[in-house]
Amino acid sequence: MCSGTQMSAALKVPKSTVASIILKLKKFGTTRTLTGRRRRRRRALVREVTKNLMFTPAVC
Repeated sequence: MCSGTQMSAALKVPKSTVASIILKLKKFGTTRTLTGRRRRRRRALVREVTKNLMFTPAVC
């Protein structure tokens, strides 16, 4: 295993990029781009409320 500095030098990318990729891997278990589901759900909720003002979501 090599350090972040060695990896950044070998890949010719900034150390901060290597560090952020490693943190993402540890946090989510993948380096793939994650979907923005939360943002879409919130927009859909706002859209529903503006269409139907009697709509009251159950917020926990």
